[in-house]
Amino acid sequence: MQVRLKLVLIFYLPGSFSLRVLSEISRKQTPKVVYAVLANRREDYVNILQTHFDTWAVQALSEGRYFATVGRGRSILSDKYQSALKETSCDDSYHGLACKEFENLEEGLKRNADWLVILAEDNYVDTSGLEKTLAGLTEKYKTLPIALGIKGCALWECPELPDKVSICGGGGFILNYAALSLLFKGGPESLWTEYCEKAGLPNDVITACALQRRGGELVNNLAESLVVHGNRLSTHEEMDHVISDEQAVILHMNDNRTLPEDMYYVNKHYTTFSRLDKSKQCKDEFSRREER
Repeated sequence: MQVRLKLVLIFYLPGSFSLRVLSEISRKQTPKVVYAVLANRREDYVNILQTHFDTWAVQALSEGRYFATVGRGRSILSDKYQSALKETSCDDSYHGLACKEFENLEEGLKRNADWLVILAEDNYVDTSGLEKTLAGLTEKYKTLPIALGIKGCALWECPELPDKVSICGGGGFILNYAALSLLFKGGPESLWTEYCEKAGLPNDVITACALQRRGGELVNNLAESLVVHGNRLSTHEEMDHVISDEQAVILHMNDNRTLPEDMYYVNKHYTTFSRLDKSKQCKDEFSRREER
């Protein structure tokens, strides 16, 4: 948890015989939400990462709460954004997803994330909306190891859990600190072996199996009023609907050819929607003030 304090301001007003103290002390506990992106060094994917830095990830990146996991190789980002990369020995291919997923989990634990949000390059995040929802869930699940997401897909190659399911891909995979701690309870080597042996499988399937084998639980996002959109959005009309009507906090964008442009489009509309929502809140607060 991060604790934020507002300073007490004490000043003397001329002409007054008394010392006036104006103070507002606010102790607000804010969960630390860290974003981990499964990435690679291909040029078209690097361009998509740049859209993250320009849109939804600006604040998270500036606060050290965003990183993109890639394999080792040539430099792909300017010095300004180099710190956003977590360079690993993982293969930059689908086969390397298991390795990168392990790296994401380990890094999330090192950064003391209250929530680790695992994404792909083609996800857009309404960080304000997501973090507000997660803030309301942190205490509820503080000691319960869970992962949030679209629950219900097949749990491949996890024979010891025949009645369990996985988190579906496309809408992100969100683990709390208790889940991260549980995964590494037996040490990193045993967990690494588990992931390494399942290389070639989807990363979310591997983690869903590993967490549930250890007693963790998957929680459907909708059960906690957390709207994520796992299906790809191919038109601006679909994007507008998801933003304004569904108010989804994680979106799965279309193919790489139009993705950067679509990411900027969505960001513009989220910004507009957020501004309108804030304006409505202010009007409502003024009305309540008048009623008093």
